[in-house]
Order: sequence, then structure tokens, then C-alpha cells
Amino acid sequence: MYVHCGDLREARRVFDEDSYFREGVYLFGKMQELGILSNSYTFSCILKCFAALGCVKEGECVHGYVCKLGFSYDNTVVNSLMAFYFKNRRIESARKVFDELRDRDVILWNSMISAYVSNGAAEKGVEVFRQMFCPGIDVDLATIINVLMACSGCGNLALGRVVRAYAIKSGFNIDVMFCNNVLDMYSKCGDLSDAIRVFEKMGQRSVVSWTSMIAGYVREGLSDKAIELFCEMEENYVSPDVYTITSILHACACSGSMEKGKDIHKYIREHGMDSSLFVCNLLIVCSILEVKVIQLCVPFSC
Repeated sequence: MYVHCGDLREARRVFDEDSYFREGVYLFGKMQELGILSNSYTFSCILKCFAALGCVKEGECVHGYVCKLGFSYDNTVVNSLMAFYFKNRRIESARKVFDELRDRDVILWNSMISAYVSNGAAEKGVEVFRQMFCPGIDVDLATIINVLMACSGCGNLALGRVVRAYAIKSGFNIDVMFCNNVLDMYSKCGDLSDAIRVFEKMGQRSVVSWTSMIAGYVREGLSDKAIELFCEMEENYVSPDVYTITSILHACACSGSMEKGKDIHKYIREHGMDSSLFVCNLLIVCSILEVKVIQLCVPFSC
């Protein structure tokens, strides 16, 4: 895919990473041949290799081996097993591993919530969060962020507000990542006024903060506001990433701001962002809209 898109540097990076993972698989095989017993660290490493290489059957064999040697109750190994299944989109297999473990720490709970959210099942992530309170597990910042992402995904504004209040009471509100996720949650749940309030009160703003706010304006059809905020972002010397560019191109396309769109296009070329499929698609949309605007103006040019 990277080769076809012309990104040879990223293609080479993936190739080099695969080589390391394959070497790990080879060494694990040699260990078995020599009769060297595996420990929890061995299983964690080989599962990471199989996850990266997409070797589902081999990973399932290791799962059986883990159970045979009695490591199925080791939280480190279980976390690696779950990560292996998450990587290969076997969410229910990961859930089965999770449910079979009696002593589950906060890391495992967070992993399960995060997996559901990242695989488009935000409501199930919220369900796991609610179950988490029954055993009396103490939540941490990672829990809060995962649940806020779940609320964003399923539009659960009420729970998002409760989680934010709990986080503020627990002292998590000073973290910029927490603030970014609160901002994103309000924006995606349609509460733009609270999103603006959070943004304006942030002492430290990352590119994620600016992008979330710009995307929020675009989502509500306020493209001019989005472009205005992008200009303010530039004035604050914050460099946009591909997600910022995608949002602002969308704003330019919707508002018909072709001049700003051309400035963005120049920035894209200068910073090598034109290999991104999302960016390319929006550039095409902007070009089509520009042609339509020109066609509309031609009859009045006499």
C-alpha cells in the first residue's frame, strides 16, 4: 500500500519491522527445538510478533501452549493475549480471555474498554466501564480517557459529563490529554458551547486541541469559524498535522473559500502530506467545487 502511494520511506520502515518480528518467531522456534522452557516474558514477546505479522493461527497455538503451562492467569501474559486478539480484530476472543481471568487489574479493564472503542463498539466499552465498578477497581487517567472516547463514539453526553466531574474531583483535569478528550467528547456529542468553554480555559493547547475545535466547528456547519480558528492556530506557531489539514480542507470546501484552500494545498505539497488518501480526496473535492464556482461566475463576466 505504501509503495503504491509513493511513500517508500514508510514502506521500508514496515519492511524492517517485519524482519525483526520474523527473527523473533525464528528464535522462539529454536527455543522449542532446544527444549528451553518459556516464561511470561517469552510469551509476551512472541505474541507481539504474531500480532504484528497477522499470524492468527500461530498465535492461537501459543494461546493453547500458555494454558497448558499454566500461564493463563498471569496478567502480563493475558494482557499480551488480549493485545494479540485486538490487533487481529478478534474482539470476542479477547473478551473470552478477559472474562476467564479472576484477578483483573486496571490495565486489563482499560485494554478491554479501549479495544471496544477502537473497533467501533463504543457502547460495549461503556458497558465494561460500568462493570468495572462492581469489583471496586480504582480507575486511573487511562480509564478516564478511554471512557471519554467511548462517550464520544456513542454520543453519551450524560455519562461524559459525569466522568469529567469525577476526573476533576480526582485531579486529572490538569492533564492536556484529558482536556483534549473532554473537548472532543463535547464536540462530537453536539455540545459546541461547552467544547468552546473547555478550549478557551485550556492553559496548554496541543495540535490535537486546535484540531478538535476546528473539526467541531466544521461538524456544526460553521466553516468560517473553523477557518478563522485555523488562522489563529498559525499565529500561535502550532504546526497542523494531517487531521488538521483534513478538517480545514473540508471547511474550505463547504464555505467556498478557494484562496485559503490554495494556501493549504501549497502547505500540503511543501510538507509532503499529499500521500495521504484523506487529504487527496478532499483536494479533489475542493478542485471540483472551484470549477463549479468558476462555471457559475462565467455568465456574469461580460
